[in-house]
Amino acid sequence: METLFFSFGLQFWGAKCVWEFSFRLKLRKENALFFIGSPTHVPWGQNIFQHYLGDDSGQWAEWDSCSLLTQADQKLSLLIDQGKDDEFLHQLRPDLLEKAAQTGGHRLTLRQHEGYDHSYYFVSSFLEDHFDFHGAALFKKAE
Repeated sequence: METLFFSFGLQFWGAKCVWEFSFRLKLRKENALFFIGSPTHVPWGQNIFQHYLGDDSGQWAEWDSCSLLTQADQKLSLLIDQGKDDEFLHQLRPDLLEKAAQTGGHRLTLRQHEGYDHSYYFVSSFLEDHFDFHGAALFKKAE
């Protein structure tokens, strides 16, 4: 069974954690449009983790996207699109997710786009590619 995962923004982190800890789906492909690569390493994520998980930062790793990716047994195909002019790039840190994917042996396509920021225009510009990414996997399985 092919299970696919799509999200953008902070939902990438949340949905990834739900997948990892709640459902244990047979996930093969993931994609995201601007995301927090490693919440434990940026102020946005640290603030969220502190409020939701408490002050013990030692427990945050089990909910961190990069930590989960380096430890995942199944190898994933990931598609990430990120605007290079995103004013929140210092908080999103796609470089950390790229490193985690390499460490974990996952196939990551990280596309960074000049002239794009954190807007819905960015999402609408690349959303079709993400549908195609999953559609290719679904149609391949159906053949």
